Amino acid sequence: MLTKNIEIVNGIIKRRDVYQPDQIQGPKAVRTENVSKLTVTITNGKTFDADEISQNRISRTIQAMEYSGTASVNWKLADNTMDLITLAEFKEVLQTALEAQAALWFQ
Repeated sequence: MLTKNIEIVNGIIKRRDVYQPDQIQGPKAVRTENVSKLTVTITNGKTFDADEISQNRISRTIQAMEYSGTASVNWKLADNTMDLITLAEFKEVLQTALEAQAALWFQ
């Protein structure tokens, strides 16, 4: 949405258009907020951030590990501790995160 911004500087009126994004309201805002706070715990008890940005990072990491043949990488978990995470663990995290996000979308 464009709004008009009027400013007077030294007696000169300056007008400019200012872009302001629309605010998300109602159930969509609640869903977006819940997705942004999403975490998942996999079968070995490790808990990961699972918001959309984290899912993208995990997906890229899976691709890079498969391409390079890397067995495991250091990763910061949801509680800010570092741990060595395997490719299989990342795949479980991503699958669990996608399922959790889908559940939020269809509440």
